[in-house]
Amino acid sequence: MKKDIIHESENKIAWYCDILKETTDTITYSELIIPHEDKAIIPGMTYDEYVDIKKSNLKNLTYEQIHLYLRNIQPDEKEKISRLDMFKIFLNNKEITFESDLFT
Repeated sequence: MKKDIIHESENKIAWYCDILKETTDTITYSELIIPHEDKAIIPGMTYDEYVDIKKSNLKNLTYEQIHLYLRNIQPDEKEKISRLDMFKIFLNNKEITFESDLFT
């Protein structure tokens, strides 16, 4: 299994981490938000928005290419487009099917 941290930051509200990981049959990109205990709306709640891609749907795209892409794009703060949303657009343009959800 491969696992790479794409971005990590922290402020007075929460810890943020974007992770790309690979298992035997899936590549997952996750944006995690873990609120600091005194800032959580519901104590202990974390937020994980993710994209799962089955390797059988990747066509010729590799983990390394996805990793490079994610490392080189920056969220668009002005347009409020996250790295995850940009990745979904990228996958749609390549006609690569994926599953996406928010886990809390």
